Amino acid sequence: MLKSNFPYVLEELPSRKVRKELTFGPGESYAHYQAPKNDVEKYVDLVLPLRNRLRTLWGISDRNTKLLGIMRISQDFFLRGDQSLDDPLHVEPEFHLIERPPCRMERLLLWLVDLADYTRRCAASDCPAPYFIASRGSRKYCSPKCAEESQREYKRKWWKKNGKRWRASRGRTRADR
Repeated sequence: MLKSNFPYVLEELPSRKVRKELTFGPGESYAHYQAPKNDVEKYVDLVLPLRNRLRTLWGISDRNTKLLGIMRISQDFFLRGDQSLDDPLHVEPEFHLIERPPCRMERLLLWLVDLADYTRRCAASDCPAPYFIASRGSRKYCSPKCAEESQREYKRKWWKKNGKRWRASRGRTRADR
């Protein structure tokens, strides 16, 4: 969904070095850092991890944890500054950020900060698109279709508990029908 609904993510996501493993044989590997060489590697190494982190954040109910997660995503995926930041083995205690306007994806992350209390994962287990932004804080389902089964169950319980009393208050019972 991230790739199809927000295709500019791949274009705007700054290339950064990612950890790669070279395997020489059984139990023999070498870790190194390398920037993705093409759009496929960029998608696999950067966009998919970004999507997975956003999905993790979406399911968290604590606002402060969500906000810290959004800040961490911004730092890990969009921080642009001194080139020494690209080298995970050498980080300067002081660095200078490059002043620039935020890209569209960064603006989306800033927007998510405002909506942190409303990001939800649909409670329907078979929902085809479970990540949504709720219109009010109490919403558990992304659509009326996903809420149908829960509503039917609620109504069944209500009728089992209150049905006789309700019918009696209306002056009718099952035998009267």
